[in-house]
Amino acid sequence: MTNEDAVKGAIEPYALSDDAVEKFYIDAQGAYGGGDFTDSYSVDNLQTVNYAAILCLNNCRTLSSENAGGVSQSYDTQRIAKMIRALAAAAGLDISDDLLDDDSPTIMFT
Repeated sequence: MTNEDAVKGAIEPYALSDDAVEKFYIDAQGAYGGGDFTDSYSVDNLQTVNYAAILCLNNCRTLSSENAGGVSQSYDTQRIAKMIRALAAAAGLDISDDLLDDDSPTIMFT
């Protein structure tokens, strides 16, 4: 499994374009280091992968649904917030609950 596969697996059942996932991975890599997007995944890269997944999921929070290529997807923002909290906790990232309310479009770590 690659880092790309790990990010995509972490955000299931939600899906983003390959370019969006790679962009968020590069952003996470800038913050936490880690291997290249196409390198084999290892637990040493957990913070980078989970942070990239959090950025991907946060992007989904801005939509209620989308339809692309005949496939539609709706977004449960409460479920996404729970996924973000779980990913942050698993990677040792501290996230404030008030930053995950429906009125906050961005994620900030404390």
